[in-house]
Formats: sequence, C-alpha cells, structure tokens
Amino acid sequence: MNHSWTKAAILSLTTVLVGIGCSRTPESPTEPDHGQSRPQEVRLSVDAVRAAGIEVITVSREAFHPHIVASGVIRPVAQKSVAVRALVGGRAVRVVADVGDKVRTGQTLATIEGAEVTAAVARYRTAAAREEAARRSLERGENLLGMKGISRAEVDLRRAEAETASAEAGAARQDVIRLGLDPANTAIGPDSRDEFPVVAPMGGVVLKRSVSPGLLIQREEVLFEIAELSQVWAIVDVYEKDLGEIREQGEVELRADAYKDLAFSGQIALIEPALDEAGRTAHVR
Repeated sequence: MNHSWTKAAILSLTTVLVGIGCSRTPESPTEPDHGQSRPQEVRLSVDAVRAAGIEVITVSREAFHPHIVASGVIRPVAQKSVAVRALVGGRAVRVVADVGDKVRTGQTLATIEGAEVTAAVARYRTAAAREEAARRSLERGENLLGMKGISRAEVDLRRAEAETASAEAGAARQDVIRLGLDPANTAIGPDSRDEFPVVAPMGGVVLKRSVSPGLLIQREEVLFEIAELSQVWAIVDVYEKDLGEIREQGEVELRADAYKDLAFSGQIALIEPALDEAGRTAHVR
C-alpha cells in the first residue's frame, strides 16, 4: 500500500552554539524592549552545517513504501532435500561421500555389512537353488511322461513344486533388490562379501554425514542428508503485530552476513497460519 507523505526540514536553535563556527546577529541598542521577546537569528558556516549532519530537503510529495525488517534462516526446498536412511542394520564398511560432495542419483555413498544383509542373500541363494532343482525335475518328468515312464499325476506334482519354488525365489529376489543388491552378483565364494550399498536417491549436495567406517548402524538410522540447492527457501520470523503489513506474493529483499554487498530478491510464498506461542511470531517463507 502506498501513502503520500510530506517531508519538511525545520531547524530551530534557541541556544548559542559554541565551538562550531557560528555567529549571532547582535541586538540593536537603540530599539527599546517593550516586553516582547524578539526572534534571534543564528547563522552556521558551511563547515558547521556539515559537522552537525544537518540536511536541507525541499518539501515535496513522494510515494511511501512501508516495509518490515525481520531475521531468519536459509533452508533447502523440502521437495528437493532428502534424508538417506539405512534400510538394514549392520556395520559400515566403506564411506565414500562427505559433506560438500556433489552426488548423482544412484551413486553409492557407503556400504554396510551385517547379519540382516547376509540372511537376505542366503534366503535368495537357497530359493534360487530350489527353483533350479524344481525346474530340472519338471523337465525330466515331462520327458519320462513322453516315454510313458512316469504318470501324469507325478508330472503335475512336480509342476506344482516348480511353481512354488519359483514364487519363493521371486520374493527372495525382490528382497535382495530392495536392499540395493544385484541378484546376479550374489555367487558364493571364499572372498565374497555381502555388502549393502547406501545409494543417493536424488542428485545434489551432501549437507550432513553421520556415518564413519566401522560404525554400528541401526535400521532406519539417518546416514546422510542431501539437497538440491539451485533454489532455496528463506524462512523469516515476523512478529504478530507486523503480520497485517505483509501479504503473499509481496516483494522481499534478502541480505546475508556472508554476502554483505549483495541483495537477493524474491516473493512471499507462504505465511504460516499458526503463531509461535513463545515468541508470538509466524514463519514466513
């Protein structure tokens, strides 16, 4: 809302200024005083005016833009930030990402090994072996049926066993994939290690890291925080008494201590309807 205000500069000095180069017009001794005080004129030199910080402005009508000054913090956009949690419990083997690193979607941030990972891989390996055995048994039964060396009932039984084994293997395979493991690389060997990779669900910058090699990790524990910082939010606290002076889509100028000579412009996207009970402030985004 714009208002028109009249600005005027009025200077009234009633005492003698000492030490700043001022002069006073003396009273005339020939004119009697009839009980009425006469105005006294004080003249200041250019240096005295400058030293006193006096500014003379011509009276004019100008547009007045009210504004509110408030402090706040810069935060990532909620939809563009994520907390990376451990899907399994275990021990951190490797940590390859650190605070400040730029990561891409699907990039490995750390690896975890533990009983939960080993059990999931073992279940898949067992189910896959049963599936293969049941498939071969069914193939032999169908060949024997063609040579009338086995009954159809026996073949139907083997087919049911093969279907059950396939379903169990499929479920175990999905458990392994859900952990981020590749079912094709779960072969048993003397040097094989069942490690769960912690991957970045989105690209961005690593803001926090709470895992180190050798650290024991609980399931659902937050290991990293990642945010995409091409756009950020400024969250400011506006006092209740000032809320009537602002509106959504209103213009905002932001200044940060880190960039004292720069001003960032934006618009108010949200005025939260709830007040903080202690400070009587509302968050404005």
